[in-house]
Amino acid sequence: MPRSPRIRESDDREPGRTREAHRVWLSTWKSWAVSELPAETPRPIRVQARAAVERALAHFGPDDDQAEVRDVIAGVVEEVHSHVRAAAVQAAHAETKRGVVAGAEEVLSAILAHFPQPAVAAMLRRPGYSRPLLAERLRRFLDRRLTGGESPERIIELVVGWINRRLAEQPPVASSMRLLTGVRKAAPLVTAAGLLALQQPAAGRRRVARANVFPATSR
Repeated sequence: MPRSPRIRESDDREPGRTREAHRVWLSTWKSWAVSELPAETPRPIRVQARAAVERALAHFGPDDDQAEVRDVIAGVVEEVHSHVRAAAVQAAHAETKRGVVAGAEEVLSAILAHFPQPAVAAMLRRPGYSRPLLAERLRRFLDRRLTGGESPERIIELVVGWINRRLAEQPPVASSMRLLTGVRKAAPLVTAAGLLALQQPAAGRRRVARANVFPATSR
């Protein structure tokens, strides 16, 4: 009876070896890409980075020019870095905005101290213009207007402009009062005090507002 043809073992094992070599090669590049990310990179971002490497190397293999492969992976890493940086900036802006909006009442009180007090007192006595109602309106304004990326000076400028518009809504005697020139000169100090109020716990913000830390201006 004739013998069956002998099949060389290498014929069976070679595809498996090739697949294993490719798997190890791909795993090495994925590990390298993740090692290039900051240590504090969240796990979901690391998972996305590995998936991005796998997609980028879909048409590459261990026999390809490894310098070219490295350039491809470096591009993937840079793209992930960009996403991480953008997410960090967005989170920081959101946190800044929350802080400014939360401290609106204290900032309002501090800045109102630099306006002509007869005009302020007359406004606060009118229906719809009490200090708590004004603070709530200012919070809503800042929540709509701010992105969180504004400079402190810009935030204070927005608040001062908003207060000016509220004063302009008052009867002629009150609306004719204008913001003192000294308020504009003291803008950096207004900004610093406003930020100090925002950085304090709620009780601390109230103490800062009551303390009137700004230089006295004649009224």
